[in-house]
Amino acid sequence: MDVALLALDRGGIPPLPKGHTFIGIWSFDTYSVTRDPETDTFQSSVLPPGGIDFTVRYDDALAAQLGLDENVLKLWKYQDGQWQRVFDGFERHPDLHILNGHTDGTIEYFAVSAPEPGATSLLIIGGALGLLRRGRRRSSK
Repeated sequence: MDVALLALDRGGIPPLPKGHTFIGIWSFDTYSVTRDPETDTFQSSVLPPGGIDFTVRYDDALAAQLGLDENVLKLWKYQDGQWQRVFDGFERHPDLHILNGHTDGTIEYFAVSAPEPGATSLLIIGGALGLLRRGRRRSSK
């Protein structure tokens, strides 16, 4: 297995969906290693995993510096040419700065992100307005 923490400003990494900020991104590869008995050399080949359980420790200092709420962090995988949220087995432990999750199949990257603070505020405001409207309709009957 080859896992590498990548620089956030590194080129060539597919961007997350709009409105999300990377907190951490890792490349991920799995290999099979075999020894040739005739030459006594080792050879490796890509080995697609059946399933992967993640425990990811993210940069809480960066989250704080960017003003991001650790209680809304997301775990992503880059699979089949697109970023997808990891929902299977997802757990968030902001007190430990850890996210857990599970995925099946081959992935190229996994990442931690948070909605940008402005996007979260808009969602909260929109939800509050919806509740106010609903309450007004009920009281006018």
